[in-house]
Amino acid sequence: MIHYYKVNRIRVNVNRSAKMMHDKFKNLLSNYSIDPKFIEPLKTLLSYTFENLTEQKTSEKKSLSAKLKKVEDDFYNLRKRHAFGEVQIDVYKQFSNELTEQKEAILQEIEKLNENLSNPKHLIKFACDLSCNLSKTWELGDIYQKIQFQNMLFPEGLAYDAQNNDYRTPTINTVISNIADLSKALEHKKSRNFGKTNQNSGFVPGAGVEPARFPTGV
Repeated sequence: MIHYYKVNRIRVNVNRSAKMMHDKFKNLLSNYSIDPKFIEPLKTLLSYTFENLTEQKTSEKKSLSAKLKKVEDDFYNLRKRHAFGEVQIDVYKQFSNELTEQKEAILQEIEKLNENLSNPKHLIKFACDLSCNLSKTWELGDIYQKIQFQNMLFPEGLAYDAQNNDYRTPTINTVISNIADLSKALEHKKSRNFGKTNQNSGFVPGAGVEPARFPTGV
């Protein structure tokens, strides 16, 4: 039995075989797949990235902690002045509410910064391994796993361009996209170095650094 994807709306009549759509999807995934030989250098590059992000977050956290201490000191002085009758109750309530809101906002920012990855090495390995096996991972999943996989990889969903008979991808998962870009850069660098040392071979690198781009409109 041959299955089909169908769309029947006014002025829209799309009828495509499931096999063809699945083959096109696997072809789409190939644009973000990486060569296993680049896993180790990619892990190193991504580790540096995480280290830089951690340093930036540490600096931001220090700044936020200083702001939080100032708000708490202001709050303490306000309560003290109110206790000695220097600040009336209506003024106290007004500034107390403002300081409370400022404190909560700062605490929320600190909480976001604290959401650091507890095991970046594990995540990096998982992401690199997944990038080597995108098509296989999708093929082996059941219908629910396929849906989860697609939502993870394309958070804004997939669209189909009936005129061009291909998928359109508004947004790709940032981690997977960055890994694919780094992999292409490594491939480009390797090809360029090979070309320099083999100038008489006639070898011309055919792959560029930029990843494949998809149309944004029909």
